[in-house]
Parts: sequence; C-alpha cells; structure tokens
Amino acid sequence: MRPSLLVAATLCAVEVTASPRKYDDSDLLVVTTSGTVKGVVSEETDNVRIFRGIPYAEVPTGELRFRPPVKKARATKTIDVSEWGPACPQTTNAVDNIYSIYFKGFGKPDDVPTGEDCLHLNIWAPRGKPSTEELKPVLIFIHGGGHNAGGNSFPYYDGGRLVQDNQDVISVSLNYRLNVFGFPSAAGLNGQQLNPGYMDQRLAIEWTRDNIKAFGGDPGRMLLFGESAGGGSVDSYTYAYAEDPIVSAVVPISGVVGSFGAKEVAPSNFTFIAQQLGCPLDRDEELACMQSKPWEDIENVVNQYNETQNGGRPLSFGPTADGQNVFADFAARLAAGRVAKIPVLIGNSDREGASLAANNLGPAVSETNKPTEQAIDAMTNGIFNCPAANATVVRADAGLPVWRYRYFGVFPNLDPFTWLGTWHSAILPTLFNTANKYGVANTPAQDEAVSFLQSILVNFARNPAYGLTKLGFPQYNPEGDTLVQLVKGSSLLSFNASAGYDGAC
Repeated sequence: MRPSLLVAATLCAVEVTASPRKYDDSDLLVVTTSGTVKGVVSEETDNVRIFRGIPYAEVPTGELRFRPPVKKARATKTIDVSEWGPACPQTTNAVDNIYSIYFKGFGKPDDVPTGEDCLHLNIWAPRGKPSTEELKPVLIFIHGGGHNAGGNSFPYYDGGRLVQDNQDVISVSLNYRLNVFGFPSAAGLNGQQLNPGYMDQRLAIEWTRDNIKAFGGDPGRMLLFGESAGGGSVDSYTYAYAEDPIVSAVVPISGVVGSFGAKEVAPSNFTFIAQQLGCPLDRDEELACMQSKPWEDIENVVNQYNETQNGGRPLSFGPTADGQNVFADFAARLAAGRVAKIPVLIGNSDREGASLAANNLGPAVSETNKPTEQAIDAMTNGIFNCPAANATVVRADAGLPVWRYRYFGVFPNLDPFTWLGTWHSAILPTLFNTANKYGVANTPAQDEAVSFLQSILVNFARNPAYGLTKLGFPQYNPEGDTLVQLVKGSSLLSFNASAGYDGAC
C-alpha cells in the first residue's frame, strides 16, 4: 500500500469560500418546462436555495399506471416547491430492524405524504441568479431501497449540505415508481416496457438536461450516482442508453447490475394481487381493472402478504428483462460494445453484509445478538464485492475508463455496535454530511471524511476524464495496486491490490 499525500491539496482545490452577500428573492423563481417554480432558502444556511418536489411527469394514474411516464405539461400558474413532494407507494416492514431503529434517516419523514403524485425531483443550488458563463457541475442521485421502498425526501439523502459545503455544484435527487407500480411484469404488458420505474429515471434525467441551466447547472457536466438498488439502476442505465447517456460519468455505489440484475418476475405475482382485488383473469381486462383500483388497496395486498405469508419471503417486484431497459445478458451487450463509453467509478463498503444479515434478527439485534461472520461475508461478497469486481474487470478488459474503490469509514454516530463496521449504505450519511441530523455530532475525522468524499464526486463531475486522476486515483487493473481504499484507518486515501478481497469471487 502507498498512502496519498494529495488529499489536503485536493480539498483546498474544491472548497470555495463565499464572501457575505445579500440576495433578493428573484433567484427563487425559475422558469422550467413544467412551469415557473418557486423555491425557498435553506433552513440551515442562507447560501443554498431548495426546490422540492418539482414535477417532471404527469401523475401516473388511470391508464398511465404501469405505463411509461408522460412528460409533465407546462403549468400556467407558478408551482410552489417549498415542501417535500409525496413519496411513491412502497412496501413497509411489519417488524422493526436495525435500519428503522438506529438509522432513521433512511426512512420516510412523518410529514411526507405518500401517493402516486410522486414523479418529481429536488434541486439544491447556490444562492444568486445563475451566470450562463459560470455553469456548475451537477450531481444527480438515485436512491436505493430494493426497488420497493425509498424516496428523495429521506433525511440522509438531503443534498443541501453538499451544496453548502461546495458552492461550485448543484445537487439533484429524483423519485421513481417502486415495486408493483414501477416494475409490474403484468401479462397485459405483453413483455414490453416492463420497467416503468427505470423509464421514470430516464425522464427525470432528460428533464434535468433540459432545465438545469436555469438553475445555474451545466447540462454538459452531469454525473449520475446511485446507491444499492440505485447503484444497480445507474449501472443498468449505461446499457439501456448506450448511444445517448446524457450524463458524462456514473458512480454505482454498493450495487451494479450483477447485484440486482434482471429478475424473471412471474406475471403470477401481478395476477395474485389482481385476484385479491376481484379483477378478471383475462390479461387485458386484468390490467385495466388494476389501473382502476385505489393505489392504497394494491399496496395493502402486497404489505399484508409480506407480513403474514410465504415464510417471510416477500411478494417480489423488480427490474425484469424486456430488451429495452433491462437485459438478460449484460455481459454480451458489453462485449458487443453496447454500453455507454463514459467514465465509471464502482465500489462498495467493507462490511456491507453486516447490517443486512442483522435485519434477520429484527429488533432483538444487539452488541451480543449479532449475525455470524460467515453470514456477513457471504452477503458482502455475494451481493456487493464480487459483482463490483466483475463489473470493473469487464469494463477494464473492454478498454473503458473505470475505477474501483472500497470504503472503510467507521464513525460513532453511525455505528451503534462494535461488530457492525462499514455497513450497507453507511457511506451516504457521510457523503451527504447528514449523519449528525439525529443529535450526535460528527467527529473531526468524520468532517475530514465528509470533505474528502464530496471532493471525489465534485472533481469527477467537473472533469469526468481527468478528475479522478488528479486526485491520484489509478484506473482499475486487477493485477496492480489499483483498488482505491477510502477512509481506511487514519488514511483518507490509500491503494491496494484487489486480490486480497476477491478471493471468494
């Protein structure tokens, strides 16, 4: 291993000290293709403006339910985007687990409603009227949640502090349809356009391209990143839109297509729900019937089934191969060059499986009641590390620019148990600088990690071709010390061979 001495210089390079300025409110009114939107000043700092819940698509109800999204028509009146928009209908857990007990920032705030009027995005931008000559790089985030839960209003994903800390960036987060609404696999769809949730993501990215300049963002320097199922979404996106990715770089965090790849979700799952709601068996009539039912009734069937039946195995809905947005053989597409040829940073955390294995213990999880190391390693390698290793190797072999990282950060306000380590999703509250939202302050070392992790995304977005190289990151080569180790021990940045972690692969 060889530690990097570039970190301090790097952080200085990306930090911008803003002199005190006075603003009128004209920068809170922005004209978009959805209409004029009116945002607010951040409640935490006066140098960030927030636009919450900007609609990018029509509400997907009636005949639009289970179908591709339709671009939002321009509103004639100003749209107030001062409050969080609704979360999309999603599955819930009947029993508390380690996330709901100790990491509440990954849950929906109580004051955020749920409903199908959920196809919207949030934008955090520096104060002041934007200059077309000084457009800022854009970071677009796709949340995780197993394609069944999650939302852009969840506290740990708040992009405000990222913009507050780095005034030379704009942050965007989007909602997309989940579970049966986003990945229905209904027989009445005839095997076509089976993943409207993924199509929502694309439309949101197109909306951002068309409108972000009005907020001061550069549509030519947009970085797409996602975590867990969001990471799988980001990776899948590079295959679905190989010829027109829109974005300039991608960062799948703790998830690639090999982690949450194409499932063969049987139409019988959709039919099961339809039968519980009294719908006919004919595929076209079944689809029309399900489009007419209240979304609450549909979601209740899913949640009640998951709570009481099938030995705890959920009624599953997720990305399904349709040859349009999701593919049965991603490797063959890459070998044929049918993938976006843009820079990619791929990686995972050191003990991803610790929190996921602990979920099986429910509320009884404790310092002594913990999962076995074998279970932790199996989940870490099987779902995250080995798929990440494969995803980087195949891209490197194809001559595509790819980097690989492994994250090790452990901090008191994110680790209730000594055995937990760097668990699944632990990187996000540090990256967004939101770990201290629940009363426990960051340590000085964590504040350094915040600045460092943010500098990676900002530099990559600012200069996709050379931004990571300027940080000292070597492009990935499985034969060399090219695994980028982030926040390991006292070193923010160090390097190692990946072989020591990939033996189980």
